[in-house]
Amino acid sequence: MAIEAQRGEPFVFCVPPPLSRRVIPLAYTAFLLLCAAYIPLKVGLSRFSEGFGNHPALWFLAIGLVAAIALALRLAFPPRGAQPRLQIRHDSVRFIPGRVERHLFAEPAIEAAITPQSREILLCHSFLEELPDGYKGNNSYG
Repeated sequence: MAIEAQRGEPFVFCVPPPLSRRVIPLAYTAFLLLCAAYIPLKVGLSRFSEGFGNHPALWFLAIGLVAAIALALRLAFPPRGAQPRLQIRHDSVRFIPGRVERHLFAEPAIEAAITPQSREILLCHSFLEELPDGYKGNNSYG
């Protein structure tokens, strides 16, 4: 079943991040969770819970640990607004890079017009030609 968009609004396809960009933050999250579980089990749960009452600095350590885990999970699973996306209209195709690529590498949006002579539009992920990973569009004619 084909998905049809209205004539004025584009069809938007969000490009999910590759698995390689998810592995490192997820491994870091697993490491932090293992460290957070190991310390109370090694010291003892009752002694560890008493430490929060006697040493208020442990609260800052716990808050920092939760913040580090939240940041790593956000890197592994970015929101849709931060992901690269492909906007398809009846007369053009536009690739908008992710928020990080736009701000750090100043990567512009790439647009390819769809003319009546167009048969196919080829999108290639180019990672050898430039330093930041980018996308290139090629409009093929007859």
